[in-house]
Amino acid sequence: MRPRAQGLAAAIRLSYVTIGWNVVGGTIAVVSAIVYGSVSLAAFGLSMLIDTGASVALVWRFKREVRDPEGADRLEARAEVAIGVAMVAAALYLAAQSAHSLVSGAHPGTAPPGIAVSLASLLFLPWLARAKWRVAAELGSKALRGDSLLTAASATLAGLTLASLLADARLGWWWADAVAALAIAAALLFEATRAAAYRRSLA
Repeated sequence: MRPRAQGLAAAIRLSYVTIGWNVVGGTIAVVSAIVYGSVSLAAFGLSMLIDTGASVALVWRFKREVRDPEGADRLEARAEVAIGVAMVAAALYLAAQSAHSLVSGAHPGTAPPGIAVSLASLLFLPWLARAKWRVAAELGSKALRGDSLLTAASATLAGLTLASLLADARLGWWWADAVAALAIAAALLFEATRAAAYRRSLA
């Protein structure tokens, strides 16, 4: 096994890649959601921005370990809690917005930028999630493991978002957008609950 310092460097690099990808992709998704009125794109963009926050916390945590291992453990625990709270808050918001869209019969417009970023994410994020998982196992980092699951969930959500956008654009299924957003909200809530259960099992 390689020295821990190299593992930490790999974790930091993967976190920076995540930040860069999600800032660009999440911004495109959120702006497209506003312009075209797509709830599923808003949901996908929010999940990417949550993952960005997690990666920022992890960069801080892994850089801290070099100077203060005990302090890094405390940061990791706080990062896990903050990520979980953000996921639950986003899930509740998305559930409310999706229900409103279904009741009001909102019809989102076709969103070419959203389709493009969803497709790109579907191709790239599975690789990124696997890379994080391997480094997390190497370092024994629960926070990086949770972040890898969040990235994997984002890949699934990218596929769901892409399917809903294409269904609306090609088949006129306006309700697919809100249903996809509800599914994303449920996935975020599930991941937050699973991460909390995992933390308790290791306590």
